[in-house]
Amino acid sequence: MPAIKSFSGYLVDPAQAQEVVSPGYDAFTPQERYEFTISHPCNYLNVTRSQDEFPENERPSLEQLLASNAANLKRLIDEGAFVYQERSCLYLYRLAVDGHEQTGVVAHISIEEYEQGRLKQHENTRAEHEDRLVQYLEGVGATSSPICVAYSQRDEIDELVDTLSRESPILDFVARDGVTHTIWRLEDDRLTTRLVEQFAAVPELYLTDGHHRSAAVCRYAANRRAENPNHTGDEPYNNLLVAMFPHDQLKISPFNRCVRDLYGHSLSEFVSSLEKSFEVNELGNDATQDPKPTMQGEISMLIDGSWYRLKARPNVVPVDDPVRAFDVVILQEQILGPVLGIHNPRSDPRLEYIPGAFDRRAMESVCDSGWRVAFATHPVAMEDLMRIADAGKVMPPKSTYFDPKMRSGIFLCML
Repeated sequence: MPAIKSFSGYLVDPAQAQEVVSPGYDAFTPQERYEFTISHPCNYLNVTRSQDEFPENERPSLEQLLASNAANLKRLIDEGAFVYQERSCLYLYRLAVDGHEQTGVVAHISIEEYEQGRLKQHENTRAEHEDRLVQYLEGVGATSSPICVAYSQRDEIDELVDTLSRESPILDFVARDGVTHTIWRLEDDRLTTRLVEQFAAVPELYLTDGHHRSAAVCRYAANRRAENPNHTGDEPYNNLLVAMFPHDQLKISPFNRCVRDLYGHSLSEFVSSLEKSFEVNELGNDATQDPKPTMQGEISMLIDGSWYRLKARPNVVPVDDPVRAFDVVILQEQILGPVLGIHNPRSDPRLEYIPGAFDRRAMESVCDSGWRVAFATHPVAMEDLMRIADAGKVMPPKSTYFDPKMRSGIFLCML
Protein backbone atom coordinates (compact mmCIF):
# COMPACT_ATOMS: atom_id res chain seq x y z
CA MET A 1 0.00 0.00 0.00
CA PRO A 2 2.27 2.80 -1.25
CA ALA A 3 2.13 6.29 0.21
CA ILE A 4 2.74 8.55 -2.76
CA LYS A 5 3.86 12.09 -2.09
CA SER A 6 3.82 15.33 -4.03
CA PHE A 7 7.19 16.96 -4.59
CA SER A 8 8.77 20.28 -5.46
CA GLY A 9 11.68 20.70 -7.81
CA TYR A 10 12.56 21.92 -11.26
CA LEU A 11 10.66 21.46 -14.52
CA VAL A 12 12.10 22.10 -17.95
CA ASP A 13 11.15 25.43 -19.51
CA PRO A 14 8.51 24.46 -22.10
CA ALA A 15 10.03 26.84 -24.65
CA GLN A 16 13.35 24.96 -24.41
CA ALA A 17 12.08 21.40 -24.02
CA GLN A 18 12.90 20.29 -27.57
CA GLU A 19 16.53 21.20 -27.08
CA VAL A 20 17.00 20.36 -23.38
CA VAL A 21 15.18 17.03 -22.94
CA SER A 22 17.52 14.12 -23.51
CA PRO A 23 16.98 11.64 -26.34
CA GLY A 24 16.66 7.97 -25.44
CA TYR A 25 20.04 7.02 -23.94
CA ASP A 26 19.95 3.46 -25.26
CA ALA A 27 19.33 4.64 -28.80
CA PHE A 28 22.88 5.99 -29.11
CA THR A 29 26.26 4.32 -29.28
CA PRO A 30 28.96 5.93 -27.07
CA GLN A 31 30.42 7.67 -30.12
CA GLU A 32 27.00 8.99 -31.13
CA ARG A 33 26.46 10.35 -27.61
CA TYR A 34 29.84 12.07 -27.77
CA GLU A 35 29.00 13.72 -31.10
CA PHE A 36 25.48 14.65 -29.97
CA THR A 37 26.62 16.42 -26.81
CA ILE A 38 29.13 18.50 -28.77
CA SER A 39 26.50 19.61 -31.27
CA HIS A 40 23.78 20.10 -28.61
CA PRO A 41 25.45 21.85 -25.63
CA CYS A 42 22.10 22.70 -23.99
CA ASN A 43 20.85 19.10 -23.97
CA TYR A 44 20.57 17.29 -20.64
CA LEU A 45 22.74 14.51 -22.06
CA ASN A 46 25.65 16.82 -21.18
CA VAL A 47 24.79 16.24 -17.50
CA THR A 48 24.90 12.44 -17.80
CA ARG A 49 28.09 11.90 -19.77
CA SER A 50 30.12 8.75 -19.16
CA GLN A 51 33.79 7.98 -19.69
CA ASP A 52 33.20 5.37 -22.39
CA GLU A 53 31.82 7.90 -24.87
CA PHE A 54 35.09 9.88 -25.07
CA PRO A 55 37.91 8.93 -27.46
CA GLU A 56 40.71 7.31 -25.48
CA ASN A 57 43.05 10.25 -26.02
CA GLU A 58 40.40 12.65 -24.65
CA ARG A 59 38.99 10.51 -21.85
CA PRO A 60 38.73 12.45 -18.57
CA SER A 61 39.29 10.98 -15.14
CA LEU A 62 36.19 10.08 -13.16
CA GLU A 63 36.66 13.15 -10.96
CA GLN A 64 36.99 15.43 -13.98
CA LEU A 65 33.94 13.90 -15.62
CA LEU A 66 31.69 14.26 -12.58
CA ALA A 67 32.82 17.84 -12.04
CA SER A 68 32.03 18.59 -15.68
CA ASN A 69 28.57 16.98 -15.41
CA ALA A 70 27.82 19.01 -12.26
CA ALA A 71 29.03 22.22 -13.93
CA ASN A 72 26.83 21.55 -16.96
CA LEU A 73 23.81 21.07 -14.71
CA LYS A 74 24.51 24.33 -12.88
CA ARG A 75 24.89 26.10 -16.23
CA LEU A 76 21.52 24.82 -17.48
CA ILE A 77 19.81 25.98 -14.29
CA ASP A 78 21.55 29.36 -14.33
CA GLU A 79 20.59 29.90 -17.98
CA GLY A 80 16.92 29.20 -17.26
CA ALA A 81 16.56 25.82 -18.93
CA PHE A 82 14.77 24.64 -15.78
CA VAL A 83 12.18 26.55 -13.77
CA TYR A 84 11.83 25.89 -10.05
CA GLN A 85 8.33 24.79 -9.00
CA GLU A 86 7.85 25.99 -5.44
CA ARG A 87 4.48 24.36 -4.96
CA SER A 88 4.66 20.68 -4.11
CA CYS A 89 2.54 18.78 -6.66
CA LEU A 90 1.87 15.49 -8.37
CA TYR A 91 2.11 15.26 -12.15
CA LEU A 92 0.76 13.14 -14.98
CA TYR A 93 3.16 11.96 -17.70
CA ARG A 94 1.84 10.58 -20.99
CA LEU A 95 3.99 8.93 -23.66
CA ALA A 96 2.50 8.24 -27.08
CA VAL A 97 4.02 6.74 -30.23
CA ASP A 98 2.80 4.64 -33.17
CA GLY A 99 -0.68 4.20 -31.72
CA HIS A 100 0.58 3.21 -28.27
CA GLU A 101 -0.24 5.43 -25.31
CA GLN A 102 0.50 5.19 -21.57
CA THR A 103 -0.23 7.69 -18.81
CA GLY A 104 1.39 7.56 -15.39
CA VAL A 105 1.36 9.49 -12.13
CA VAL A 106 4.70 11.10 -11.24
CA ALA A 107 5.34 11.30 -7.50
CA HIS A 108 7.81 10.70 -4.72
CA ILE A 109 7.75 7.50 -2.71
CA SER A 110 9.96 6.77 0.26
CA ILE A 111 13.06 4.66 -0.35
CA GLU A 112 11.69 2.47 2.44
CA GLU A 113 9.24 1.08 -0.15
CA TYR A 114 12.26 -0.30 -1.99
CA GLU A 115 14.37 -1.23 1.02
CA GLN A 116 11.54 -3.17 2.69
CA GLY A 117 10.49 -5.00 -0.47
CA ARG A 118 7.16 -3.26 -1.05
CA LEU A 119 8.44 -2.02 -4.39
CA LYS A 120 8.82 -5.45 -5.94
CA GLN A 121 11.72 -6.29 -8.23
CA HIS A 122 11.95 -8.88 -10.98
CA GLU A 123 15.57 -8.54 -12.15
CA ASN A 124 19.06 -8.69 -10.71
CA THR A 125 21.34 -5.73 -11.34
CA ARG A 126 24.89 -5.48 -12.64
CA ALA A 127 27.27 -4.48 -9.85
CA GLU A 128 29.51 -2.23 -11.94
CA HIS A 129 26.48 -0.33 -13.29
CA GLU A 130 25.21 0.29 -9.77
CA ASP A 131 28.66 1.53 -8.74
CA ARG A 132 28.80 4.00 -11.65
CA LEU A 133 25.37 5.40 -10.78
CA VAL A 134 26.27 5.84 -7.11
CA GLN A 135 29.42 7.71 -8.14
CA TYR A 136 27.30 9.87 -10.44
CA LEU A 137 24.88 10.77 -7.64
CA GLU A 138 27.77 11.56 -5.32
CA GLY A 139 29.28 13.87 -7.91
CA VAL A 140 26.19 15.55 -9.37
CA GLY A 141 23.62 15.27 -6.57
CA ALA A 142 20.53 15.27 -8.77
CA THR A 143 18.11 12.89 -10.44
CA SER A 144 15.97 13.58 -13.47
CA SER A 145 14.51 10.46 -15.08
CA PRO A 146 11.58 8.97 -13.11
CA ILE A 147 11.80 5.29 -12.25
CA CYS A 148 9.07 3.36 -14.06
CA VAL A 149 6.70 1.48 -11.76
CA ALA A 150 3.64 -0.64 -12.58
CA TYR A 151 0.55 -1.37 -10.55
CA SER A 152 -2.39 -3.67 -11.25
CA GLN A 153 -4.86 -1.66 -13.29
CA ARG A 154 -7.68 -0.11 -11.26
CA ASP A 155 -10.76 1.48 -12.82
CA GLU A 156 -10.95 4.12 -10.11
CA ILE A 157 -7.45 5.39 -10.86
CA ASP A 158 -8.03 5.24 -14.62
CA GLU A 159 -11.12 7.41 -14.22
CA LEU A 160 -9.31 9.98 -12.08
CA VAL A 161 -6.36 10.14 -14.48
CA ASP A 162 -8.75 10.57 -17.41
CA THR A 163 -10.51 13.44 -15.65
CA LEU A 164 -7.27 15.16 -14.64
CA SER A 165 -5.77 14.86 -18.12
CA ARG A 166 -8.67 16.78 -19.68
CA GLU A 167 -7.07 19.97 -18.39
CA SER A 168 -4.51 21.84 -20.50
CA PRO A 169 -1.03 20.31 -20.16
CA ILE A 170 1.89 22.41 -19.01
CA LEU A 171 4.24 20.65 -21.44
CA ASP A 172 3.52 18.90 -24.74
CA PHE A 173 6.18 18.19 -27.35
CA VAL A 174 7.32 15.56 -29.84
CA ALA A 175 10.85 14.27 -29.32
CA ARG A 176 13.29 13.59 -32.14
CA ASP A 177 12.33 9.91 -32.24
CA GLY A 178 8.63 10.66 -32.69
CA VAL A 179 7.54 10.01 -29.09
CA THR A 180 5.07 12.61 -27.79
CA HIS A 181 5.66 13.64 -24.17
CA THR A 182 2.79 15.39 -22.35
CA ILE A 183 2.89 16.64 -18.75
CA TRP A 184 0.05 17.86 -16.54
CA ARG A 185 0.54 19.44 -13.10
CA LEU A 186 -2.25 18.40 -10.74
CA GLU A 187 -3.69 21.62 -9.34
CA ASP A 188 -7.05 20.36 -8.04
CA ASP A 189 -6.43 19.53 -4.37
CA ARG A 190 -9.66 17.56 -4.05
CA LEU A 191 -8.92 15.24 -6.98
CA THR A 192 -5.27 14.96 -5.96
CA THR A 193 -6.33 13.81 -2.49
CA ARG A 194 -8.61 11.20 -4.05
CA LEU A 195 -5.75 9.99 -6.23
CA VAL A 196 -3.45 9.62 -3.21
CA GLU A 197 -6.19 7.70 -1.40
CA GLN A 198 -6.67 5.37 -4.36
CA PHE A 199 -2.95 4.58 -4.50
CA ALA A 200 -3.00 3.84 -0.78
CA ALA A 201 -5.34 0.96 -1.64
CA VAL A 202 -3.02 -0.48 -4.32
CA PRO A 203 -1.62 -3.72 -2.83
CA GLU A 204 1.74 -3.81 -4.65
CA LEU A 205 4.01 -1.75 -6.83
CA TYR A 206 6.28 -3.41 -9.39
CA LEU A 207 9.60 -1.93 -10.44
CA THR A 208 9.73 -2.25 -14.22
CA ASP A 209 12.43 0.06 -15.60
CA GLY A 210 15.04 1.48 -13.24
CA HIS A 211 16.39 -1.39 -11.13
CA HIS A 212 19.91 0.04 -11.22
CA ARG A 213 18.80 3.61 -10.51
CA SER A 214 16.65 2.50 -7.58
CA ALA A 215 19.48 0.50 -6.04
CA ALA A 216 21.91 3.38 -6.59
CA VAL A 217 19.63 6.00 -4.97
CA CYS A 218 19.18 3.74 -1.94
CA ARG A 219 22.93 3.23 -1.60
CA TYR A 220 23.45 6.98 -2.01
CA ALA A 221 20.82 7.65 0.68
CA ALA A 222 22.51 5.21 3.05
CA ASN A 223 25.78 7.11 2.57
CA ARG A 224 24.04 10.42 3.25
CA ARG A 225 22.37 9.07 6.40
CA ALA A 226 25.69 7.81 7.70
CA GLU A 227 27.30 11.22 7.11
CA ASN A 228 24.42 13.29 8.51
CA PRO A 229 24.24 13.28 12.33
CA ASN A 230 21.04 15.35 12.11
CA HIS A 231 19.25 12.99 9.73
CA THR A 232 15.46 13.28 10.13
CA GLY A 233 14.06 11.23 7.25
CA ASP A 234 12.62 14.30 5.54
CA GLU A 235 15.69 15.02 3.42
CA PRO A 236 15.29 14.84 -0.40
CA TYR A 237 17.64 11.86 -0.65
CA ASN A 238 15.07 9.73 1.20
CA ASN A 239 12.77 9.59 -1.84
CA LEU A 240 12.56 7.92 -5.22
CA LEU A 241 11.14 9.88 -8.15
CA VAL A 242 8.73 7.44 -9.81
CA ALA A 243 6.14 7.36 -12.57
CA MET A 244 3.42 4.78 -11.88
CA PHE A 245 1.57 3.20 -14.80
CA PRO A 246 -1.27 0.65 -14.90
CA HIS A 247 0.19 -2.70 -15.92
CA ASP A 248 -2.02 -3.08 -18.99
CA GLN A 249 -0.59 0.05 -20.62
CA LEU A 250 3.07 -1.02 -20.53
CA LYS A 251 4.83 -2.60 -23.50
CA ILE A 252 7.73 -5.03 -22.95
CA SER A 253 10.47 -5.86 -25.42
CA PRO A 254 13.35 -8.26 -24.79
CA PHE A 255 16.95 -7.44 -23.98
CA ASN A 256 18.84 -9.55 -26.49
CA ARG A 257 22.40 -10.72 -25.91
CA CYS A 258 25.69 -10.79 -27.79
CA VAL A 259 28.92 -12.57 -26.84
CA ARG A 260 32.44 -11.64 -27.85
CA ASP A 261 33.80 -15.15 -28.64
CA LEU A 262 32.97 -18.87 -28.59
CA TYR A 263 35.07 -19.66 -25.50
CA GLY A 264 37.59 -21.72 -27.47
CA HIS A 265 35.03 -23.73 -29.44
CA SER A 266 35.08 -24.03 -33.19
CA LEU A 267 31.84 -23.13 -34.98
CA SER A 268 30.94 -26.77 -35.58
CA GLU A 269 31.74 -27.73 -31.97
CA PHE A 270 29.63 -24.88 -30.65
CA VAL A 271 26.59 -25.65 -32.81
CA SER A 272 26.84 -29.37 -31.99
CA SER A 273 26.95 -28.61 -28.27
CA LEU A 274 23.53 -26.95 -28.52
CA GLU A 275 21.74 -30.00 -29.89
CA LYS A 276 21.47 -31.66 -26.48
CA SER A 277 19.16 -28.90 -25.22
CA PHE A 278 17.66 -27.53 -28.45
CA GLU A 279 16.30 -28.50 -31.79
CA VAL A 280 18.66 -26.57 -34.06
CA ASN A 281 17.37 -25.33 -37.41
CA GLU A 282 19.79 -23.37 -39.61
CA LEU A 283 18.07 -20.60 -41.55
CA GLY A 284 21.21 -19.26 -43.19
CA ASN A 285 21.31 -15.68 -44.44
CA ASP A 286 18.27 -15.86 -46.70
CA ALA A 287 16.55 -12.46 -46.51
CA THR A 288 13.16 -14.10 -47.10
CA GLN A 289 13.47 -16.08 -43.86
CA ASP A 290 12.29 -14.19 -40.77
CA PRO A 291 14.46 -15.28 -37.81
CA LYS A 292 12.39 -13.44 -35.20
CA PRO A 293 11.34 -15.66 -32.25
CA THR A 294 7.62 -16.31 -32.50
CA MET A 295 6.85 -17.91 -29.13
CA GLN A 296 8.21 -18.79 -25.72
CA GLY A 297 10.77 -21.57 -25.95
CA GLU A 298 12.24 -20.24 -29.19
CA ILE A 299 15.62 -18.49 -29.36
CA SER A 300 17.10 -16.97 -32.50
CA MET A 301 20.89 -17.08 -32.92
CA LEU A 302 23.14 -15.21 -35.34
CA ILE A 303 26.70 -16.38 -35.85
CA ASP A 304 29.15 -15.76 -38.69
CA GLY A 305 26.39 -14.19 -40.78
CA SER A 306 24.06 -17.17 -40.51
CA TRP A 307 20.78 -17.34 -38.57
CA TYR A 308 19.63 -20.32 -36.52
CA ARG A 309 16.36 -21.06 -34.73
CA LEU A 310 16.77 -22.91 -31.42
CA LYS A 311 13.72 -24.61 -29.96
CA ALA A 312 14.13 -25.71 -26.36
CA ARG A 313 13.62 -29.43 -25.82
CA PRO A 314 10.91 -30.30 -23.26
CA ASN A 315 13.42 -31.68 -20.77
CA VAL A 316 15.13 -28.27 -20.34
CA VAL A 317 11.92 -26.32 -19.61
CA PRO A 318 11.10 -26.82 -15.90
CA VAL A 319 7.41 -27.00 -15.08
CA ASP A 320 7.76 -26.23 -11.36
CA ASP A 321 9.89 -23.04 -11.51
CA PRO A 322 8.36 -19.98 -13.22
CA VAL A 323 11.70 -18.16 -13.50
CA ARG A 324 13.76 -20.98 -14.99
CA ALA A 325 11.10 -21.56 -17.65
CA PHE A 326 11.74 -18.15 -19.24
CA ASP A 327 13.80 -18.01 -22.41
CA VAL A 328 16.42 -15.63 -20.99
CA VAL A 329 17.06 -18.09 -18.15
CA ILE A 330 17.13 -21.10 -20.48
CA LEU A 331 19.63 -19.16 -22.61
CA GLN A 332 21.79 -18.47 -19.55
CA GLU A 333 21.58 -21.98 -18.08
CA GLN A 334 21.90 -23.97 -21.29
CA ILE A 335 24.23 -21.84 -23.45
CA LEU A 336 25.84 -18.77 -21.89
CA GLY A 337 26.99 -20.53 -18.71
CA PRO A 338 27.89 -24.12 -19.58
CA VAL A 339 28.97 -23.62 -23.21
CA LEU A 340 30.29 -20.05 -23.40
CA GLY A 341 31.65 -19.79 -19.84
CA ILE A 342 29.61 -16.72 -18.84
CA HIS A 343 28.66 -17.62 -15.28
CA ASN A 344 28.10 -14.12 -13.97
CA PRO A 345 25.89 -12.16 -16.39
CA ARG A 346 26.04 -9.20 -14.02
CA SER A 347 29.68 -8.45 -14.73
CA ASP A 348 31.24 -10.58 -17.50
CA PRO A 349 32.81 -8.21 -20.07
CA ARG A 350 32.38 -10.82 -22.82
CA LEU A 351 28.59 -10.34 -22.61
CA GLU A 352 26.66 -7.31 -23.86
CA TYR A 353 22.99 -6.48 -24.21
CA ILE A 354 20.94 -5.26 -27.19
CA PRO A 355 17.78 -3.46 -26.00
CA GLY A 356 14.48 -3.24 -27.78
CA ALA A 357 12.21 -5.13 -30.11
CA PHE A 358 13.80 -7.61 -32.50
CA ASP A 359 15.67 -5.82 -35.28
CA ARG A 360 17.43 -8.11 -37.74
CA ARG A 361 19.63 -5.42 -39.24
CA ALA A 362 20.65 -4.08 -35.84
CA MET A 363 21.74 -7.53 -34.64
CA GLU A 364 23.64 -8.17 -37.86
CA SER A 365 25.37 -4.81 -37.42
CA VAL A 366 26.39 -5.75 -33.87
CA CYS A 367 27.98 -8.97 -35.07
CA ASP A 368 29.69 -7.15 -37.93
CA SER A 369 31.27 -4.83 -35.35
CA GLY A 370 33.15 -7.67 -33.64
CA TRP A 371 30.71 -9.62 -31.49
CA ARG A 372 30.84 -13.29 -32.51
CA VAL A 373 27.34 -14.50 -31.67
CA ALA A 374 24.01 -12.84 -30.84
CA PHE A 375 20.82 -14.27 -29.34
CA ALA A 376 17.23 -12.97 -29.50
CA THR A 377 14.42 -14.14 -27.21
CA HIS A 378 10.66 -13.77 -27.09
CA PRO A 379 9.50 -10.92 -24.77
CA VAL A 380 8.14 -11.64 -21.30
CA ALA A 381 4.46 -10.88 -20.66
CA MET A 382 3.67 -8.22 -18.06
CA GLU A 383 1.49 -10.66 -16.09
CA ASP A 384 4.40 -13.13 -15.92
CA LEU A 385 6.73 -10.40 -14.67
CA MET A 386 4.30 -9.55 -11.86
CA ARG A 387 3.93 -13.23 -11.02
CA ILE A 388 7.71 -13.57 -10.70
CA ALA A 389 7.94 -10.52 -8.44
CA ASP A 390 5.03 -11.74 -6.29
CA ALA A 391 6.86 -15.03 -5.79
CA GLY A 392 9.92 -13.14 -4.50
CA LYS A 393 12.04 -14.38 -7.40
CA VAL A 394 14.24 -12.46 -9.81
CA MET A 395 15.24 -12.90 -13.41
CA PRO A 396 18.75 -12.40 -14.81
CA PRO A 397 19.81 -8.79 -15.37
CA LYS A 398 18.49 -7.16 -18.51
CA SER A 399 15.59 -9.57 -19.02
CA THR A 400 13.05 -6.92 -20.01
CA TYR A 401 13.12 -3.67 -21.95
CA PHE A 402 10.23 -1.21 -21.59
CA ASP A 403 9.58 1.15 -24.47
CA PRO A 404 8.75 4.01 -24.94
CA LYS A 405 10.91 5.38 -22.18
CA MET A 406 10.59 8.48 -20.06
CA ARG A 407 13.34 11.01 -20.62
CA SER A 408 15.86 12.83 -18.52
CA GLY A 409 15.65 16.59 -18.62
CA ILE A 410 11.92 17.07 -17.92
CA PHE A 411 11.85 16.81 -14.13
CA LEU A 412 14.84 17.67 -11.98
CA CYS A 413 15.10 16.87 -8.27
CA MET A 414 18.16 17.82 -6.26
CA LEU A 415 19.30 15.25 -3.73
